[in-house]
Amino acid sequence: MGKETTFDDDLLTAKQIAGAADVDKSTITRRIKTENIPTAIKKSRGGAINLVAFNDLPADLKAAVQLKHGQTERPAVSEKVQALLDAEEETRDQPLKYTVDWSHYDKKTAAQKSKAAKKLLILRELKLLLDYSGEKKKVTETMQRIADKHEMSEKTLKNWWYGRKGKPGVIYFDEKDWPAVLVNCHTGRRASGNFSQEAFDWFSSFYLHRSKPSLKDSYRRTEEIAEVQGWIMPSEKTMERYMKDQISAFSRVFFREGEVAARKLHPFQHRDKTCFKAGEAVTGDGLKFDRVWVEFPDGEIINTATGWFWQDIYSGKILAYRLDKTENTDVFRLATYDLTALCTPYYVQVDNTRVAANKAMTGQAKGRHRFKDLPTDPMGILLHLGMDVHFTNPDHKVSNPGVKPIERAFGIGGIHEKVATNTQLRDRGFSRKTAIPFDEFRKIVADEVVRHNAQKKRRSDVCQGIYSFDEAFSRSFATAAPRISSEEQRRLLLKMPEQVRAAKDNGVISIKAGRSSSGRNRYYCDELIEYGGQELVVFYDPQNLHGKVNVYSMDNRYLFDAEWMPSVAFNDQSDSREYFKNDQRRRKSAKLMANAEKCMDNLDLQKYVPEKRAAETPTADVITGKFENTLKMPEAVSVDQETGEVINAESLFGKAAEQMEEVLQRKLAEEI
Repeated sequence: MGKETTFDDDLLTAKQIAGAADVDKSTITRRIKTENIPTAIKKSRGGAINLVAFNDLPADLKAAVQLKHGQTERPAVSEKVQALLDAEEETRDQPLKYTVDWSHYDKKTAAQKSKAAKKLLILRELKLLLDYSGEKKKVTETMQRIADKHEMSEKTLKNWWYGRKGKPGVIYFDEKDWPAVLVNCHTGRRASGNFSQEAFDWFSSFYLHRSKPSLKDSYRRTEEIAEVQGWIMPSEKTMERYMKDQISAFSRVFFREGEVAARKLHPFQHRDKTCFKAGEAVTGDGLKFDRVWVEFPDGEIINTATGWFWQDIYSGKILAYRLDKTENTDVFRLATYDLTALCTPYYVQVDNTRVAANKAMTGQAKGRHRFKDLPTDPMGILLHLGMDVHFTNPDHKVSNPGVKPIERAFGIGGIHEKVATNTQLRDRGFSRKTAIPFDEFRKIVADEVVRHNAQKKRRSDVCQGIYSFDEAFSRSFATAAPRISSEEQRRLLLKMPEQVRAAKDNGVISIKAGRSSSGRNRYYCDELIEYGGQELVVFYDPQNLHGKVNVYSMDNRYLFDAEWMPSVAFNDQSDSREYFKNDQRRRKSAKLMANAEKCMDNLDLQKYVPEKRAAETPTADVITGKFENTLKMPEAVSVDQETGEVINAESLFGKAAEQMEEVLQRKLAEEI
């Protein structure tokens, strides 16, 4: 037993040291005795235990214990070892300082990084032993021991430690940079063999084409051209690797598959549906059931029965749908009518198709690129109901109309597949001979829509893998305060609008719907007379063209209803006689109404007209005298009314003039 001592350092048992050094306990006990390592005795219930202080262990055992317990702090390099390293560095030609490229390390594979980590553990063990030994004669000896322990050559270990030509060892770097130094610098064999650039240019030009030739065919054709031109050809694999190295994946897809396919290489934008509440926003699209043959009531059997579906964007629930032979405006309109029974959404998303983007349903909507827009176009029915219509962009180069949320309801595992695999269609509906009636088909679709909405654990942002579409819709709809349309508003969806011009003379309107060789359907009411020659909008029922029509102004104000005017045979006297009687009654009642509307008759009218009198001539206070030659004046003869004697007017005038002259002379004399 070695010398006993007591101290405050960390104490280790022989068993702990043996476990760290990966040797037997007896080997450690023997070294303690032979190397006279100080020990301390610790009494225990089973007897005494010999303990060894860590600082009293030999260098190799210190390194083993330190590595075993994963201590991060390393002992400082002794002055002797540092002197040995400095001497070793002086004998080498390469500079002592190098830069570490960690980006090179990051590009390596996991296997290459794992191999570098194994090298790192071995070199750290070597460094610990060298730090504790501090003698030059033990460097080679220590390296040999480490190499033997890890079953590797001493030369390899020296190359890692000191380095070799073109690759410095780890002693020239900080220990924190050792992983980047030890990683393999091999980058793989480059596909840049000795071959003609013209061969690669011809190969790539032929291969990168929309016809999408195969790689083998492109290489064979290049070989044929190379034989004639004298080009040097690499192997097929080298040509493929070189092309992938020189031409990006985007360019390869762009030239071989087109711009639309290349666009899919970029990530798409994620849209958060939680900005809506249930019933606020819907998306709609048509679905063709081409896997089921259906016999319609008119006897026609087809496998292209189509439905229009409305889906709530927030929850994903199918809210309404209609079925028909084809996708048309009527099925779109009636499905919307069913939708408004539950809610009237603010936001509507549809494709820019002829069915959805027609003027009857979405006229005056922004972004509509179907049919020519005119300033006089009437407002579509959806806009009448206060819906904000948004159209998908039909250009696949900049958008994808197929990303509408409802497309997920039609895809794999959706309505289309569920209807085709319905249990009632076992051995039925797969051919014209096994076609199913339309009523049964409609019931199957209804059942599958219910199943689709009730499916649990939907993985959407709203359902969160817990709720069904029904549950998600109900949870939000209860507090969403949905907008509900009145029955009068909903009736617009049962009719189609058409812009017409009332006849200028009598106000009669006619529509194109239902026209034939016999002419158009005409409508009239007395109020139309006021709108003769004006543009109006007529809402008619396509299923009942002989019923009333609703007449609106161009600014969407309801005006009145107009009755249908039937046409009669040219020689039908009874209908003509009846029309004449009705016309007489109408004109008679119109006269009575006109007279009733007239507030005054002719006598009342004349009573308020003032009497016309001639204007009185006023008497002049001053007159202008007229003096002329009296001889030229005709002789005036007057008769005295009392005596009857003739009076000489000229002599009287002369006397009066003389008297006036005397009066004037008298006044002048008085003034003088």
